[in-house]
Amino acid sequence: MDNKVDIFYQNVAKNVKNTRLKYNKTQLDIAYNALNYDTDSFYSQLENNSNNKHFNLKQLFLISEYLNCSIKDFFDEYNAPKI
Repeated sequence: MDNKVDIFYQNVAKNVKNTRLKYNKTQLDIAYNALNYDTDSFYSQLENNSNNKHFNLKQLFLISEYLNCSIKDFFDEYNAPKI
C-alpha cells in the first residue's frame, strides 16, 4: 500500500485510540457497544493497524455516535504528507 495512505490509517487509528481513552472506554466497550462485535480482538487489530486492518467510515461513524464526539476528531491533525 502507498506509504502516504499507511500514514493516514495509522494517524486515524491513533486519534481513535486517544479519543477512546479520553472518554475512559476500553477496547471491549467500543467493540461491544459501538460496533456490536462479540469480542475486542478485531477491534484491537483496527486500532493497532495489525494484519493490514484499518477503520472504515461506518466504524468511525458508529464509534463517534457511541462516544458522542465528532467524527472529525478522528481526522484532526494527522501527519500524513499532502497528496
